[in-house]
Amino acid sequence: MFFFVGLAVVFGAVFGGYILAGGKMAPIIKAAPFEFIIIGGSAIGASLVANSFPVFKAAMGGIGQCIKGPKWHQADYLALMLLIGKLQTVMKKEGVVALESHVENPDSSPIFGEFPKLAKDHSIVQMICDPLRLMVISQGNLDADALDDLMKKAIKVHHHEALLAPAALAGIAGGLPALGIVACVLGVVKTMGAIDQPPPVLGAHADGRFLGLRHVRALCRAPHPNHQRRRTSLRRDPRNDRGQPQGLPPAAGHRVGTRLHCAPQPTELLRSL
Repeated sequence: MFFFVGLAVVFGAVFGGYILAGGKMAPIIKAAPFEFIIIGGSAIGASLVANSFPVFKAAMGGIGQCIKGPKWHQADYLALMLLIGKLQTVMKKEGVVALESHVENPDSSPIFGEFPKLAKDHSIVQMICDPLRLMVISQGNLDADALDDLMKKAIKVHHHEALLAPAALAGIAGGLPALGIVACVLGVVKTMGAIDQPPPVLGAHADGRFLGLRHVRALCRAPHPNHQRRRTSLRRDPRNDRGQPQGLPPAAGHRVGTRLHCAPQPTELLRSL
C-alpha cells in the first residue's frame, strides 16, 4: 500500500510541479518509451554483468516483494518460537536421539508440518536442523560454546547472502543517473544530426528526444537563415541623415523610424549550448 502511495507522491510532485511551471506533457509522453528502453535496458544489462544470475533473479524478485510488503509478520515469529519449543520438548522427554527423524526429514516431520509457512523456507529449516543434527550425532555431548559459535557463523553467512540482492538493486539505482545522462547525450547527438533541417523537423527532434534542450527549441522558433525577409521601404529617420538605398533590408540593429529590426542569429544560440 505504502509503495503505491510513495509512487503517487513522487510522480505527483515531479510532474505536478512541471505542469504548474508551464511545462507540457506531450514531449515527455512521446519520449518516455524510448528513454525507458535506453536507461532501463542498459541498467539491466549492467546488472547482469556485475552479478550472478541467482543474485539478479533475487534482486528482480525483491521489487515484487517491495510491492507485496514484508514476508514475515508478528505471528510468524511467534510460530517460530513455538516450533523450537516443541522440538526442545521432544528432546527433553524422549532424548536427543528422538530428534533424528525430525531433523533428517523435516518435510515428513509432524512438528514441522504444523507450520507450513516456516517449513517452506529452506534457510529457516536449515538453521534449525543443522545444530540439532550435530547434537544428535554427539549424543548431546556437544560443547555449548562451539555450538554457539557455529550458529553465529551460520547467521553471518545467511545475512551476507541475503544482502546480495539489495546490493544489486542499490547498484542499479546508483547507475541510473549516469545512464540518464547517456540518454540525454544521445538525444543531443540525434538533434544535432538534424541541425540543417527546416525548423519543424528540428523542433520535432528537440521535443521528442531531449526535453532539456531549450536553446535548440529557441532556435526552432527563430527565423530560418534562408527565409526571405520582408522587404521594407525605408523612411529617412529625421534623427539620422544617413539613409540606405530604397528596397534593401535594414542591417541588424539599424533603427527604422521607431522600430529596431534585430533578429536572433542561430549561431549565437548554438554557442550557448
